[in-house]
Amino acid sequence: MRHIVILQQYWEENGVGPWGVFPNITHTFTELSQVAASVSEEQISRLERFVILLYDKTSECTYVNEARKVLFTKGRQIDRIPPTKAALKEHVKRATYQAGHI
Repeated sequence: MRHIVILQQYWEENGVGPWGVFPNITHTFTELSQVAASVSEEQISRLERFVILLYDKTSECTYVNEARKVLFTKGRQIDRIPPTKAALKEHVKRATYQAGHI
């Protein structure tokens, strides 16, 4: 959780980042930092939107797979677009497990 607070402070101090556009994500990160049996679809949806804003803060997309397609068709390199939803879900599950047990 500490790394999230540090990142949020940096973004606020420098006027960058998605926290200004999507401040409700803090609650989701707090929920996920606790020991949880699973990650809900609601949490995944909020994280999808947050990840999209990390890659394109003006995006109107709500799904990472949609954002991938839009950014790729605009000429973005493959390493500069968000992960697929499947990859994001696995990463979130892995990170949630580690955060809840460290």
